[in-house]
Amino acid sequence: MCAPMLLVVGYLLLTGKAGGGAVLYAIGCVAMMGAMMVMMNRGTSDGTGGRGRGHRH
Repeated sequence: MCAPMLLVVGYLLLTGKAGGGAVLYAIGCVAMMGAMMVMMNRGTSDGTGGRGRGHRH
C-alpha cells in the first residue's frame, strides 16, 4: 500500500520540512488505493477464484 510514503510524510512533518499539503496527498493516496482494492475484490467474488468471468479451462 502507501505505507512507505506515509512514513516519509510523517517524518517530513515531524522535522518541519512538509506542510498540510503533504498530509492531504498522503490521505488521497490511501483513499485511492482503498478504492482500487475494493474494485479489484468485486471482480473476484463471483466464485471463479480470480480467473475472470466466462473463462473456463
